[in-house]
Amino acid sequence: MPASAAELGATGASTAEDLGSCSGRRVPRGRPSDSVGDRRRVEPRPPIESFHRTPDLEEGVPDTLSRFVATDFTLRWRGRQRASQFEDALVRELLLDMDRSRVFELGTGTGRLTPAFCAGAREFVGVDLDLDLLSEVRTQIPPGVPHLLVHANLVHLPFLDGSASVAGLIRIYNHLTRPDAAFAEMRRVLVPGGRFVASAAVRPTLSTLELDLNEFLRRPPGVPFRGLTLRREPVVERRAGRLVVFFPTQAELDSVLARSRAEILSEYGVGIHDLYLLRKVPIPSRSLIAAGRKRPRSVLFPMRWMVGRWGPDRPIAVPEIAQSLACPRCRLAVGPVDLSRDWSRECVGCGFVLAYRDQILESVWDGSRGGPCGSEPSSVGT
Repeated sequence: MPASAAELGATGASTAEDLGSCSGRRVPRGRPSDSVGDRRRVEPRPPIESFHRTPDLEEGVPDTLSRFVATDFTLRWRGRQRASQFEDALVRELLLDMDRSRVFELGTGTGRLTPAFCAGAREFVGVDLDLDLLSEVRTQIPPGVPHLLVHANLVHLPFLDGSASVAGLIRIYNHLTRPDAAFAEMRRVLVPGGRFVASAAVRPTLSTLELDLNEFLRRPPGVPFRGLTLRREPVVERRAGRLVVFFPTQAELDSVLARSRAEILSEYGVGIHDLYLLRKVPIPSRSLIAAGRKRPRSVLFPMRWMVGRWGPDRPIAVPEIAQSLACPRCRLAVGPVDLSRDWSRECVGCGFVLAYRDQILESVWDGSRGGPCGSEPSSVGT
């Protein structure tokens, strides 16, 4: 039996944050192969218990970066067109009444949902940790939509506070070892009252039961079966090849949201169409959206989608994109910049180097005291 919706549901888009001990770093263009982690000691991923505490965001704790080098997303999404169509329709509906002055898609993956996030947006910003995937995302952006593609770590975004009016975090949560940090960073870059749309695969659900059955039938002789559905831990880690997926309980997800002080405005149950046995059943999207809105926490739905905000609505305009950039390490403003040509700029506060090449902003920082993740100031631009 193929992997279930619970496993695949969390891996539809590339992660934008650290993925534990997953191996396979892809070295960004023009940077030495020993630029990340090879010249300084990288702390091992903490035990699972630490995933449930509010993270220490002090500088000096490097993130373990992974870019799904060995993951074939085309293969993982084969036969799941209805899932993509449904989620595209849901994103468009959820964003319909929002201020789309500048929409951030955090964790774009291959751009599967990028057209939906671009719909009605005056500006679009796509962020991902995989540089090659961002090149694919460019082909998914509708003509005429002003946009910026950013190669960055989700918990260290190269933007000033209040740079976005809407932020999307879809199929990313289950790859985050530090979801608290991700929500804190999303809160920082949103204007007060700005909306976010996020999703998470939780347990127990019918999908985790499907995954348990798959694991039970395929496990080698003598290997003990533990499963996901009935485990009592707040978060259970599961590895699928190079992928690491973390399955929280409903209560643990609520706890993360409460710690972030997010106000959840609406919830939706999503993913029943992606169950292996139901992928070819022609269930209308409108019916699924209505059912998911009515029973968002039903065990029938593998994923929980949320619309939320931090603080009351305020009529605050986002700054011009050329004046919104900041050092991901010290958050000192680096603008205004010229986005019509290539350039590189060294932060006057900490020495981190941001580079804009081939219409992609390269600004990955791993959170260490050692400075930027490679890259020296280039002669391209100033």
